[in-house]
Amino acid sequence: MSDSRDTPRFLDPTSAQAVNARFDATATRTGDLSPAGSAGTAKLDALLRLLDTPVSKDDSTKQSLIATICARAAAQRQSGLAGAIQPTQAFPALSSDSEALTDACLAGQAAPGNTAAALLALLDTNQQHTESRRAHVVNRTLDAIQRDIERQGTRFRLSEVRDLHLPRGRFSFRDLVASAAAVLIGAAIIWPSLTAMKANDRQAICTSNLQQAGLGVGLFTNAQDQRLPSIDDRAKQPVWWNVGEPKQSHSANIFRLVAGGYATMHSLACPCNACAPTNLLDPDEKDWRAPEEVSYSYLLFERAPRISEPGIRLLLVDKSPVVERARNGETFQIDLNSRNHAGRGQNALMSDLSVQFLTRPTVDGDNIWAPRSMEERDAAAGSTPMQGFTLRGTELPADLRDIFVGP
Repeated sequence: MSDSRDTPRFLDPTSAQAVNARFDATATRTGDLSPAGSAGTAKLDALLRLLDTPVSKDDSTKQSLIATICARAAAQRQSGLAGAIQPTQAFPALSSDSEALTDACLAGQAAPGNTAAALLALLDTNQQHTESRRAHVVNRTLDAIQRDIERQGTRFRLSEVRDLHLPRGRFSFRDLVASAAAVLIGAAIIWPSLTAMKANDRQAICTSNLQQAGLGVGLFTNAQDQRLPSIDDRAKQPVWWNVGEPKQSHSANIFRLVAGGYATMHSLACPCNACAPTNLLDPDEKDWRAPEEVSYSYLLFERAPRISEPGIRLLLVDKSPVVERARNGETFQIDLNSRNHAGRGQNALMSDLSVQFLTRPTVDGDNIWAPRSMEERDAAAGSTPMQGFTLRGTELPADLRDIFVGP
C-alpha cells in the first residue's frame, strides 16, 4: 500500500483562485492594498489563523481520537470489509469522525489525509499479524518438544551424591547389639571358609616339601646301595625318641639327608609346625635340637633296609600323635590322626617316592603309629578299644611288613 504522504495533492480551481487572490492582496499591501471581498479568501484567512493557535497539552483529545479510530477499525473488521478497503475508496464520514478530525486539526495533529492513510496501513497489517502469530506458535511448540527431550534424558542421569550427615548421639545400645550380632554372624560364615582355605594351602606346601624330600631320598639311596638314610655309630637299644642325641635319636637317621646335602631343612619342615626350623644354623649339626622341631616321623628299623625290599611301603609321614603323647606320659588311642593338619589326616611319602594324603593312619590295614603287637591287642579288645596303651621308646617293628614310625 502506497503512503498518502508521498502522493502529490492539487487544489481545485476555486481554492486555487482564492489562494492566488490572497497572495495578490498581500503583495498589494506593500504598495496599494485592496481588501479581500470573496468568500474563498475569508475561509483561507480563517484556516491560516489556525496556525497561530497554540498546541494543546490536553491528552483527553488525543485519547478520544485514538478511541474513535480503534472503534471504527473494529467495526470495519467485523463487517468483513477490512480486507476489501483500497486506499482510493471513499468512506462516508460519521458525525463523530468529523468532529474528531476537526479537534485533531485544532490540537495540532496530523492532517486528515495522513490519518486516513495511517488507518489504511493498519488494516493491511492483518496478514502480517497472522503470520507472526503462526511463527510464535511454532516456536513455542518446538521449545516444548525440546524441553520434553531434555527432561527424558535427565531421568537416566546420576545425580550428584551429597555428603550424608548422620545425626550424632543417636547410636543406641540396641544398635550396638545389632551391629555386634551382624559381625558375629558374618564371622561365623566367613571364618570357616578362610580357615579351610588356609589349611588347604598349608597341606599343599607340606605335599611339595615331602616331594622334595623324596628326591633327596632317591639321590641318597642311589649313592648308598639302595639303603635308606641312617647313621652308622648308633647305640645299642637306643631310645629313639630322644631327639638331640644323634646316637640314640631315630630322627638323626633322616637328618643325614641334610648333613649330606641331599635335602634342605625347609623340605623337612611342615608349614603347620611353627617350631620347625627352615635353615641349617650349624653345618656340623647331626640332628634336630628338640622333639618339637621335628615335623615328620620316619620308618623305624634296627638296621637300614633297602628301599627296593618287599614290604617297604611308607618312608616318611606327618608327625605321630601317639609318640608325642607317650613321651609325655599320656595314654592314647592308636587310631588318631597327626596334629600337623588339625586331625584331618597326614601326608605320607611312599616307597615309590610319591606323596599321598591319608585320612586314616593305616596303609593296607596296617596302623602306622603302633607296632604289630599293639595292633593285635587293640583288635582283641573288639568294640571296646583299649585305653591304656603305652610306649617306652624302644619298640621296633616286627618285620619289614610291619609299618611303625617315630618319633
